[in-house]
Amino acid sequence: MMINGRGEATLIRKRTFSVLTIAVMIFSLTGCAGNQGKEKAYTDMKGLSSATQKQEKTSMEQDGKKLLFDADVSIPDTEKIYRVTLGPDEDKARRLGKKLMEDKYRNIARLSEWDLVATKTESADSETLADFALDDEWAVNYTDVVHDVSYGDYHGEDQYGKDAFLFRYGYTTDIIPNGMQMRPEEAGESVCSFFKDYTGFTFAPYRILAADSTEDGAKSGYYTVWLRAVYENFPVCIKSDSVPLGLNASISENGIVDFQGLFLLKKTGQDEVTKIVTLQSVMDRLKASFSQLSNSVEIRISHIALEYVSERQKGKSYLLRPVWAFYGTAAPEGGTGRDEDWVYLYSAEDGTLYDYGDLYSSRGGMQQAAGTSAAAKP
Repeated sequence: MMINGRGEATLIRKRTFSVLTIAVMIFSLTGCAGNQGKEKAYTDMKGLSSATQKQEKTSMEQDGKKLLFDADVSIPDTEKIYRVTLGPDEDKARRLGKKLMEDKYRNIARLSEWDLVATKTESADSETLADFALDDEWAVNYTDVVHDVSYGDYHGEDQYGKDAFLFRYGYTTDIIPNGMQMRPEEAGESVCSFFKDYTGFTFAPYRILAADSTEDGAKSGYYTVWLRAVYENFPVCIKSDSVPLGLNASISENGIVDFQGLFLLKKTGQDEVTKIVTLQSVMDRLKASFSQLSNSVEIRISHIALEYVSERQKGKSYLLRPVWAFYGTAAPEGGTGRDEDWVYLYSAEDGTLYDYGDLYSSRGGMQQAAGTSAAAKP
C-alpha cells in the first residue's frame, strides 16, 4: 500500500467504515441517553486527585452488549484547571519560518504573509526546494522537497494488512528504516525536541511508523512520528471538531523533511474551573447508556484520563476545555473486522456527554444533535 506521508493525518481522520445512519436517534442519545445516571457529584482538583482510584476494573452487560473496564486512571498533578483560550503565535510562526526557509535558502518567494516557497533560482518557473505555509485554521504545512523521502511503503504486516498500523493508537514500530541509524524512540525524542521552542505545548508521541522510500529503490527510509499536544500537564485529546492540536512529522537521515499540524498557538485568556464532576458520576452515566451509543458488541475501556479537548472558535481562535476521556477499543457488530480505537468524552464541568466514537474521526456526536446526518460506529 503506497501512502503519502504528508497525507497521512488526513487519511486517518477521513477513514470510514461500514456504518448505520441514525440521524433521528442522535438527538435523543446525546441529549438524554448519554446523560442518564445518578445525581452528579462534584469536587475540586485537590479532592479529585486524593479521592479517585488509580485503577478501575469491572464489567457489565446491557441489551446484549458488553462494557469492560480494566483501566488505569490518569489525573494531572495540579490543584487547578482552566478553560483556556488560544490564538495565533505569530512570533513563533515567523521564527519557525525563518529557521526552515530564510536561514537555509537564498531565493524565497512570499506568496502571502504566511506562505513561503524556496526556489533554486529567482526565475518564476524555477525548481521548488521547500515550502512553508499556514492555512485559515492556523495549521502549518512544511516540506523539504529536496530531501523529502516521505513517499513510501510502511513496514509491517498483520492479518488486516499494512494499513491497520495507521489506526493503532500507541503503536511504535521496532523496525529501523533503510539508511538510518536512529531507533524509533530516538526519532520521537528528536521530533519533540525540534519543535519545543516554537510552541506553548509539550508533545508526546502516540504513534511511530517506519517506511522506506519508493523513489530511490528503497535505499533510504524515514519515520513518521505522530505527536499529541500537552498543555500544562494536561494531554489534549486528538479527537477534535477541526484540526487536532499536535502534529505529525517525517524524519530521515537529513532531519525533519516534512510535517503538518496545529501548534503555533499561545494563551490569550483563561477562566478557572472550580468544580469538577467526579469520575464515579461520569462512569455511572456511561454504564447507564453505553449500549445505546454504539453498535459494537463489546467495548473495552483500558485508560481513563482527565484531559483537554480543543474546540475551534471564531477565526484562528481555539478553546481548551476539560473532559473525562475513556479510551479503549470497540469490537464491530457481528464480530468481524478490526477493532477500532474508541473514546467516550464527558464534560468534566457538568458531566454531559461531549462526544464519542472512533478516535480518529472529527468530532460529530454533539454537532449531529443539531439535525445533520449521523452515523453509528463501528
